[in-house]
Amino acid sequence: RRILKRSAEDPGQAAAAPGLDLSLLTKALAVSIPLLSLGFYIALGSPELPGEPLASRGAAAGASASVDELVAKVEERLKTHPEDARGWEVIAPVYLRMGRAADAAKAYEQVMRLNGESADLLVGFAQASLMAGNGIVSEAVRKASERALALDANRMEPHLWLGLAKEQDGDLKGAIAGYRALLERPKADGDERWREAVEKRIAMVEARIEGKP
Repeated sequence: RRILKRSAEDPGQAAAAPGLDLSLLTKALAVSIPLLSLGFYIALGSPELPGEPLASRGAAAGASASVDELVAKVEERLKTHPEDARGWEVIAPVYLRMGRAADAAKAYEQVMRLNGESADLLVGFAQASLMAGNGIVSEAVRKASERALALDANRMEPHLWLGLAKEQDGDLKGAIAGYRALLERPKADGDERWREAVEKRIAMVEARIEGKP
């Protein structure tokens, strides 16, 4: 909260502060954004649903509520309004960050059933399904990755998951070819982390081909 407050007061201060781990700020934002969405959803509801008394909204989205309490309130609402796509969309990434990957995958499925597919939703579903399956690229993950790339060919995650699928199928050379194709793409800001991960993956797969432990 202190990091977010400092950043909000002076966007440049957080970046300039000596000793501040910028990765910590990134992690804080990554966690806080879906939780903020959860709170706003509880307080304001979905535009497709009838309004609630202001007093009950305030109580539901109280600042002292824990993450588990917020999630429980959204789950309660979704039991009575299962067609509320916004509720499923809000809770899906929160499930993922709570380690409830299977629940996240189901939530993403519900959003796509109600609102149709998008690259973001397909990537979210594939990521959650991959985590729920302990890293195994299932047919559902494979198909979601392919559909995500059909909608947005620039998404990196599906490319990586499809490469991992080739590894798991035993097509190690095909996996390396796919990974190297990613590295040949024009560089952009923020690419360093995934490029480093791809390079390490290539080294690991090459070692497997050579029979090294």
